[in-house]
Amino acid sequence: MRVTANQVTLLRLLLLPLPVYMIYKAVLYGGGLAWAAAGLGIFILLGLTDAVDGMLARRYGGTPLGALLDPIVDKIFLVATFGPLADLKIVAPVLVGLLFVRELAVTALRSTALERKVSFRTSRVAKLKTTVQGAGSAFIFIFYFLQDLTILNRVMWVTAIGAALPVIFLLLTGRRPGWRSISALILLEVVVVLHFLVVPSRAIPIIMYVIIGFTLYSGAEYFWALRRVLAESFRRSPMEAVRLVAVAVAVPACVLPVMMLNSAPIYAILMILAAELALGGVDNSLAQAGLRPKIGSDLLRCGIQAAGGGAMAWMLLHTEVAPGPWGVLPVHGLGFLILMVTLLEIVRRVKGRRELFTAGFTG
Repeated sequence: MRVTANQVTLLRLLLLPLPVYMIYKAVLYGGGLAWAAAGLGIFILLGLTDAVDGMLARRYGGTPLGALLDPIVDKIFLVATFGPLADLKIVAPVLVGLLFVRELAVTALRSTALERKVSFRTSRVAKLKTTVQGAGSAFIFIFYFLQDLTILNRVMWVTAIGAALPVIFLLLTGRRPGWRSISALILLEVVVVLHFLVVPSRAIPIIMYVIIGFTLYSGAEYFWALRRVLAESFRRSPMEAVRLVAVAVAVPACVLPVMMLNSAPIYAILMILAAELALGGVDNSLAQAGLRPKIGSDLLRCGIQAAGGGAMAWMLLHTEVAPGPWGVLPVHGLGFLILMVTLLEIVRRVKGRRELFTAGFTG
């Protein structure tokens, strides 16, 4: 039986909760370095499957379902990595919020462009941004968990040598390394040098600032390239601007900060963010087919998210939350209620145009 790109993508999605659980187990429940190493190892393996499903899609051909799933799973991967980094306060939560504002805004911007049949090329910075986010989050976890400098030094030397080997191999075989190979080599070697210049606690925020720099710059590139499309869209319907802002900020500004409070429904919040990114991917596919959901449905959903996030924060800050599962049940119930709003909207939009998404389910 031939393994397909869609099956690899779905496997990556289904396995993502496992390393998230392992990271929380390592930090909050005494799992220690063994759990952290296992979780990080699975994260890396799942990240590598992105290249595998891309290779399979190129070899056997892509499908509409694959075109939808692959970018959605990539976004959910960001939730699985940067969500715990913010929740565990390994990095500044406001920076993670900015990262997801960018991702949601650009996803909504793509729908506007696709609806108007405007094509645009992904820049090199945007392509490199994905690598920076993935590798950067991995190194943040490494610096956080490896407090033993002897072990950390060895990991960094292995990284330095491993990063150089692909470029050396290409040169020795008479081939010219591509810009991605050179860029990856430079970025990884910079991280290694950074390790030997500053202590891990200082390296972590520096890496996060670099990630945010690439993320925001690539987002600005998208908006600049499509500025005329946006201007025309806003002239036709000023509410489009309201929709873009609401979709981009409702969850990062109103729901994500609740994670910083004690007894917050962490998994519900992470799933809300993942579901919102998935909904953006569905909208991209609909827009490509010349369809676009009504503005009112997006504004209603974002209003529920904003109000629900505020209500959860108020409940956690101004009410006495008793210990145990029953004490936090109202807050967690509200979190999953907000999640259901987005999930039901995904089902409604997919069900209405099922033929756009089911082609290639097994291919």
